[in-house]
Amino acid sequence: GLPAVVSSISANTQLVRDQVQGIAVQVGGEAEIGAALDRLMADAALRGRMGQAARQEIVANYSLPMVARRYEELFTQVAAEGAQR
Repeated sequence: GLPAVVSSISANTQLVRDQVQGIAVQVGGEAEIGAALDRLMADAALRGRMGQAARQEIVANYSLPMVARRYEELFTQVAAEGAQR
């Protein structure tokens, strides 16, 4: 996995935890983006830790089997609610 540099809006920070799986910067913070990229390029260990954490998050919560299971649960729930009407 690779660490991400994301803007600090809700959807991004729900997926990428700041300083764990990447670096969140203020919206419109061009200087912050550059500093975050410089920091990641200069620190291989940090890139490795964040990249590994990012991969673990995706595999655990967004892999095809996990997403398929969640959809199956959702469809089962919707079908059960529809049958009760």
